[in-house]
Amino acid sequence: MASRTGAPADTGSRPSGLEPIAPRVRWPEFVYLAVVVVLLAMLANFVVTNDRLNLPVFWEYLFHPLVLDGLRITVILTVAGMVGGTVLGLVLTAMRLSSSPTLRAVSFTAIYISRTIPLLVQLLFWFFLASVLPRISFGIPFGPEFVSFETNAVINQLGAAIIALSLFVAGYMAEIMRSGVMSVDRGQVEAATAMGMTPLAVFRRVVFPQAARISVPPTMNQVISVLKYSSVVILIGLADLMYSVQAIYSRNFQQIPLLLVATFWYGLVVVVLTVVQSQLEKRLSTGLPRAARERMKAMEEKTDA
Repeated sequence: MASRTGAPADTGSRPSGLEPIAPRVRWPEFVYLAVVVVLLAMLANFVVTNDRLNLPVFWEYLFHPLVLDGLRITVILTVAGMVGGTVLGLVLTAMRLSSSPTLRAVSFTAIYISRTIPLLVQLLFWFFLASVLPRISFGIPFGPEFVSFETNAVINQLGAAIIALSLFVAGYMAEIMRSGVMSVDRGQVEAATAMGMTPLAVFRRVVFPQAARISVPPTMNQVISVLKYSSVVILIGLADLMYSVQAIYSRNFQQIPLLLVATFWYGLVVVVLTVVQSQLEKRLSTGLPRAARERMKAMEEKTDA
């Protein structure tokens, strides 16, 4: 039956041969789900019924002041190591992308050394630096000294840990940021420069928004890695989370419950960092790149005109 306009009338029924296709039942998915449920039930039963785990000790020390102080030191090391490593990595990235062969060679060498030497070696090197350099002085090279300090007074346990983590992270952050900058279309940079923008404005308004979107996931992975790598400071006696837990179970011999305490706090911090990463990715995938695209579109239209 046709309508007055000539178009076929909508009778509410589907033409023959176009019946909706019933969704296929994905039986393997039910099998996977059943296996996961059974495994989780077995794990829960093991935790609840196993008296050797001594869960009362876990709850007793979960918010113990010594544990919380250790957690605070771990967070400080993570933040300080990432800030120091990011600043150094930014400098190395600028040197690596410069037109100077000398700066590129220095940056390449520094990144190579940072990524080659294990974190533990760097930590012990800075902690024992006073054995080869008793005093740190500032002045004219091969001339008089203006200021001088005892090395142990400047680089204590916390200082050695922060320096080692910063230098260890710097090489990786330099490569992460360089890959982000290199992912930006060169034509956009040339168009922005042709519009008379300064190099700083080109970086801030064109390069950085797009490079940040590429760099956020590996950077957040690096933060989580630094959080876990920071536990090596236990070797120089710095009271981080692992050192505090070890100090407790060396007295009461409850290793597993105390290790579960450390696992809980590490896991909680990683969950928080994962949420932050998700929000950053959502923000950068919608707002900033769209603004950058709009700015570049406007600049390209002006250039064509």
